[in-house]
Amino acid sequence: MGIDHTQLSESELVDLIVREPRLLRRPFMVVNGKPLFGFKAEKFSEAFKK
Repeated sequence: MGIDHTQLSESELVDLIVREPRLLRRPFMVVNGKPLFGFKAEKFSEAFKK
């Protein structure tokens, strides 16, 4: 999408998610310096244990 999320306010991020709901279905997070894409419960569980 070419969007720098660090330049958006919380309100702008919420508006973006409302306009692009696929962002919720394909989440992206950085946990302990490692990127997590999509949603696999076991990967998220493992990442948050550390």
